[in-house]
Amino acid sequence: MSNRTKALEHERVHRRQDPLEALMDSCHRNGRKAILPKPPEKIYFDADRFRWYFKHRDGWNLQQWRDYIDAEMRLQNVPPA
Repeated sequence: MSNRTKALEHERVHRRQDPLEALMDSCHRNGRKAILPKPPEKIYFDADRFRWYFKHRDGWNLQQWRDYIDAEMRLQNVPPA
């Protein structure tokens, strides 16, 4: 067999595996617990808080809130008669 043939045969045997699956398989085979790092705490920005508030408040979506706020602002801008 030439080196080229060995390389082609080698590629057929080994498949790329998800690193997390490989870690879990290795730990299972060796009888160890998998120590996975905790994900970093999510940072919430004001825009995220704003979207969450308007999404969960009274079941209205953001477009309904925009329409409501626009209507209220128009009422305030009406000149007195």
